[in-house]
Amino acid sequence: MTCLLRLLSGLACAILLSTGAAEARSSGFPAKEAQSGKPTLVGSLWNCRTMSYPAVDGQADHGKITRRETTQNRCGNPKQPTVEMYYTSDPSFKGTDGVVLYNGGQRIDRDIHVK
Repeated sequence: MTCLLRLLSGLACAILLSTGAAEARSSGFPAKEAQSGKPTLVGSLWNCRTMSYPAVDGQADHGKITRRETTQNRCGNPKQPTVEMYYTSDPSFKGTDGVVLYNGGQRIDRDIHVK
């Protein structure tokens, strides 16, 4: 019975995580402010199940995404492996950039307002 409940809750999470980009932006991922050409933290991602660095990636329309492996106090573990994702715009770009972060099968869309 416990396994069935875990399976059902896992399926519910998968359905919730498969929302489109517009829904993702409006459901808890607010726009972020950034200075043109300077790195800005846009996400911290971790995996409590594996207790290891998550498989993450990212892309931006007018810049680049870089990752930094670190540890943070997450999941009841003061040294939980965590990946911080940083956005840096192209040097002369100003305006709104679209950023996509991939955390396993989850897609996180976020707008970055570059000044």
